[in-house]
Amino acid sequence: MLTLRQPSLPVAVLLSVIVLGACGSNRPVAGEPEPYEGTELSGAAPDFSLADQDGATIQLSELNGRVVVLAFLDPHCTDICPLTAQHVRSASTALGDQAPVDFLAINVNDGFSEEADIAQASAEWGMSDVPNWHFLTGTPEELRSARDAWGMFAEASKPEHPDQVVHSPGIYIIGPDGQRRWYLSTAFDSRLPLGDMIVERVRDLLDEPRPSSWALHSATGS
Repeated sequence: MLTLRQPSLPVAVLLSVIVLGACGSNRPVAGEPEPYEGTELSGAAPDFSLADQDGATIQLSELNGRVVVLAFLDPHCTDICPLTAQHVRSASTALGDQAPVDFLAINVNDGFSEEADIAQASAEWGMSDVPNWHFLTGTPEELRSARDAWGMFAEASKPEHPDQVVHSPGIYIIGPDGQRRWYLSTAFDSRLPLGDMIVERVRDLLDEPRPSSWALHSATGS
């Protein structure tokens, strides 16, 4: 069972979870827009090198040959970030231990950037046993550089929780070729819950033909 930090989730967030959880049964009717499917992207994924919750250095460009699911999360967050982590966890479970996929999250909270902060969040969100989960942190300058390269906003604090950060929602999916392929926002009513959408997009990428030059390896370089 996942254990989230208190206080309990705000009513608005709980309502959004109910809506997202029902998305799998939604069907568009005449005159209504199609459900959100994500935004298809192109171009090389901006590289970064940061330390994970175990102190290991993870460099994005060294993961070529694998699909990468990249989130930007606040380890001190008590609402949206834990929910996003749960979607990532469910996607990992559905894909299985042997899938060549790495799940990365970059810390957006400069005030909680120690290894202990991201290790605690990983444990509280139930992510410690997720294969190839790496919650990444670094100096405030390193974190800002990574966020800026990916165009992610993380500047304001939440009025009700000044120690938490208001930041861009969503998840990037990077192909085995190191190219940005999808952006999945957590702020839209989609055809599928976020975790299921991650699984669908990742499986599509894994089914694509693989040039022999793509070496499959783990985040530890093996």
